[in-house]
Amino acid sequence: MAGTQTVASKIELFGANNDGQVVQYAYSGTGMCTKGEVMALSGTSTDLRYVTQSRAKADTIAGIASQDCSGTDVGGANSLSVGLWTQGIFEGVISGTSIKPGDRLVSNCVTGSHNQLMVATAAQSASGAPVVVGYTVQGGNANGVGAFRLNL
Repeated sequence: MAGTQTVASKIELFGANNDGQVVQYAYSGTGMCTKGEVMALSGTSTDLRYVTQSRAKADTIAGIASQDCSGTDVGGANSLSVGLWTQGIFEGVISGTSIKPGDRLVSNCVTGSHNQLMVATAAQSASGAPVVVGYTVQGGNANGVGAFRLNL
């Protein structure tokens, strides 16, 4: 399983209507967001439900984009809406030395990259920081593409 995939693809959606429990957020990015991108909460404490692409290990993951969106609207306020899947099984890039079914996942985004989750270390799992966003449902090679359960 080579880690060449750049966005997550849905395998199965959960929720009351099998819709992935979509939650609407305002998109605060400046460029395009692509369906399948891992999205993180953004903005200040006074902003209400803003998200952008996850780009830092400390990001709080809000979900996976269920649609494409643009950060430039007619008024230039970057307040366009994007729906995020919060429940389901997806396939995407998972970082880790050994990926086993049931491994807990956290954000693994670093500056300049995004859309990666990583197997949580024992310390991360114990402390809850960063937040565990799901778990693997299949094993795989180190830093490869694998299936995971998103559970936000």
